[in-house]
Amino acid sequence: MGNQDLAKYLTVQTTNGVLSITATGLPSGESVTPIAVIVSAPSSTSLSSIVASGQGDVSVLPGLASSESLTITSSGQGDVTGLFNVTNELTIDSSGQGDIDVGGQIGSLAITGSGQGDVSVFGVQGPATVDITGQGDTFISGTNGLSITGSNEGMGDLSYEGGECSVPNAFFSSNCVKSSGASPPNPTLPDPTGRGIYSASYSC
Repeated sequence: MGNQDLAKYLTVQTTNGVLSITATGLPSGESVTPIAVIVSAPSSTSLSSIVASGQGDVSVLPGLASSESLTITSSGQGDVTGLFNVTNELTIDSSGQGDIDVGGQIGSLAITGSGQGDVSVFGVQGPATVDITGQGDTFISGTNGLSITGSNEGMGDLSYEGGECSVPNAFFSSNCVKSSGASPPNPTLPDPTGRGIYSASYSC
């Protein structure tokens, strides 16, 4: 089943400025080509929120206008990758299995991590707060103005680059591990042919 056949299972709509893309009714047990949905927008467009609750990945390329604030919510298995300019606060709520790897110029940061997915954030210029209760690792990279506070009661590691960190860990004596050498994300467009992304049989 190719992309043309899969198009009839997609619903794309905009309500009050919110773009929603859903796939429903995919045939059970049939080999299908992975769905690649590419959305373009004017450079004046800014994002206010990203919600990823399924198995699909979300990749946001640079070029959009700065956002005053941005919220990323991930509760599924898909990964979220992107580069953003956020003048105030980037808020991340990770409760699923998917990884979040984002960067850019970020004023401040707030992370709530209760899932298994890893969270990596680059380019934080101000304070960052964390509330970690899950199993995923957290990495924060920023300027000298980065100051990480909060709590880590989960099983994942908390590491950082730049600035300072003072977050206790309920399970490990060592926390706030100083790190270096990590690379910011490099989001790319998906392969519209589906090759090299993922190939499987879907059961819905």
